[in-house]
Amino acid sequence: FFSVEPTTCIATGYAVMDNSDATYKYKVVPAGELPDVAQVNGVGCATFAAAVNAANSSAADCEIKLIADCATSEISINNANGKVVTLNLNGCTLTASGSVIFESDGVIEGGSGKIEETGNVPAVLVKNGQVTINGGTYNSKYSYGTIRGLNTGADITLNNVTATNATGAVLNTGNTGSGDAATIVVNSGSYTCSGAGIALRARSGEITVKGGTFVGSLYARGGSIKVEGGFFGKGTNGYILDATYHNMVLTGGYFADELTWNGGAYTFANGYELAPSTEYTGYSYHVQPVASVSAIAPWKLGSSFQSNL
Repeated sequence: FFSVEPTTCIATGYAVMDNSDATYKYKVVPAGELPDVAQVNGVGCATFAAAVNAANSSAADCEIKLIADCATSEISINNANGKVVTLNLNGCTLTASGSVIFESDGVIEGGSGKIEETGNVPAVLVKNGQVTINGGTYNSKYSYGTIRGLNTGADITLNNVTATNATGAVLNTGNTGSGDAATIVVNSGSYTCSGAGIALRARSGEITVKGGTFVGSLYARGGSIKVEGGFFGKGTNGYILDATYHNMVLTGGYFADELTWNGGAYTFANGYELAPSTEYTGYSYHVQPVASVSAIAPWKLGSSFQSNL
C-alpha cells in the first residue's frame, strides 16, 4: 500500500490500482485482479488502453463503454478494418495526460461524462476520419484547442458539447498536417475560453457555427469561419471577431455587443446586415436578412464591413 502512486519497479504481471484509504491511496495487485473499467461490446477490460486495443482490431463497428472513472496517457483510436468506434463515456470521467486521438471514423457519446486533460495537449485530437461528438464535457489548457482537427482529413461535428480552455482556443482547425483541410461544424453546446480569449481558432480549414453559446473571440488566422447562428460574447481580449489574417462570413448569430474587431475583413453574405435585437437578454445585436431590418444605423455599414460575399 502506498501514499504516492508508484510509477516504477512494478513487477511484470502486476499493476497499480486505487485503494479506498485516505492515507494509502494506491495498492499493487496481480494484473488479473484489476476490476474492469470499460467494456468493448460487452466484454470487460481492466484498463482503458486494453479497451482501445480491442476496439482497434474489431472486424465490426464497436463500442468502448466506460463503466468506471479511469485514466490514460496519449492513446489513438484507429480501427484497422475501417470500422466505426464509439467511445461511450457513460457518465464517467476519463482523466488523460495525453490526447484521446482519432485516426479513423468515430463517435463520442459524451452524455454527462467528461474527458479531463491534465497535460498541455488537446483533450480530443482528430487526425483523420469523420468524428461526431454528442454531449460530454471536455477541459484542457492547450493553447491550440481543447478539441482540435488536423489537416490530414479531420471532419468533426459537435452536438451539445461543453468545452472549456484555461489558456488558449477552445476549438481549432489546422495548424499542422497537409492534405484534406480540417473542418468543424458546431450545431449546439457551450464553448468558453477563460484564458487567451479565443473560442474558435481557424488556423486553416473551416469552422461553421450553426448554433451554440460562445465566450471568447472568433479568430480566423488563415482558415475560414462561417457564422450561421449561435450566441457570442466577448473574450478576455475584448474582441468578438478577430480576422487579422483571413475573413469571416456572417449570415446569422446573436452578439452581446457591437462587432468589435481586430483587423481583417468581416463579410456579410449578400442580403444580410447587422441590426439591434431585443430577442434575447444579454445579446444586443443580430445578423439577419436585410428585408427583416426596419432601420440600420449608418455606422453599421462602415468600411470594416463588406455588404457582398
